[in-house]
Amino acid sequence: MSSCEDTSIKSRNFLGKLLLFSVFLSTIITLFGGALYFFQNGTNEPHYEKFSFEAKNTMNIFSILNGIRNFDGVSFLQLGILLLIFTPIILVTSSIFIFLFEKDRMYAIFSAIILLILLLSFFN
Repeated sequence: MSSCEDTSIKSRNFLGKLLLFSVFLSTIITLFGGALYFFQNGTNEPHYEKFSFEAKNTMNIFSILNGIRNFDGVSFLQLGILLLIFTPIILVTSSIFIFLFEKDRMYAIFSAIILLILLLSFFN
C-alpha cells in the first residue's frame, strides 16, 4: 500500500470519526437537555386552549449560551440541535483542509463550493 493510499484511508477514517463524534455529542447534549427540561417543567400542566410562544429568550446563540450557563433545559436542547445542524459544515470544512493537505486542489475546490452552498442555505 502506497503512502498516498494510506493518507487517504486515514483521512476517511478521520472524517468518519468526526461525524460519529459530533452526532454522538449532539445526541448526548439533546438527551441531557430533554431530561433537564422534564425535571424543571415536568409538573406544569399544558394549556391546550391557548397557544403562546414563550421561548423568545433563546432565539440567538448568545441567549442559548447564557441559558446553558444557567442550566436551562431548552438551551441544552437547542445547542444539541444546532450542533447536529452544523455537523455537515464541520465535515465539509475539514474535507477542504484534508484535500489541501493532500494537494488535491480539484476536490478542495469542489468542497469549497459545497461549503458555500451549505452556508448560503443555512443563513439565507
